[in-house]
Amino acid sequence: DLVHRKYWVLGAYLEGANVLTLSLPACGSVTSRELKLWNILDGVCAHTIVAAGALGGLPVLRFPFAFLPTASKGLEVWDLPKNEKIRSIATNIFSYRLKNQFLYILNKHSKLKIYKLKEVTSNSVPGDKLWCREICWPVDGPNIGSIPKFQIERARALILTTTGNAQDVLLVIKMN
Repeated sequence: DLVHRKYWVLGAYLEGANVLTLSLPACGSVTSRELKLWNILDGVCAHTIVAAGALGGLPVLRFPFAFLPTASKGLEVWDLPKNEKIRSIATNIFSYRLKNQFLYILNKHSKLKIYKLKEVTSNSVPGDKLWCREICWPVDGPNIGSIPKFQIERARALILTTTGNAQDVLLVIKMN
């Protein structure tokens, strides 16, 4: 039983025997979020982080690091055992994924940013010196409606988007 008491659990991310939960206070205004790392075998909460700010999305765990999108600051990277925020990557966050050694952030309807996980999880590399590549693709007509969905495969990105005239388009982008 993973006890959260006076909080609403909004989401969870499972990695091995750990689950990372994101909670908000059930009463009052939402001025902080609570990340908890649980061992699911014994139900013990190993780490708790209270992060200021409003909800911006669901967390991802790559132990010992947690990734948490915010409503205004971008993507926060936390070292859970040290209870320390390593950095905030200042960009829009439509969605994001961790795949192998890279962090992929969809920050516009037609732009995907790629970062090296080793660098974003280290505070020794300043934010303006992070290795970053961008993949952009053409937009056919106005982009309204749903946020594009993407999947990363070995050497390509698959992006499913909807155009302004309600056509679904699957883009296959080769990454070298």
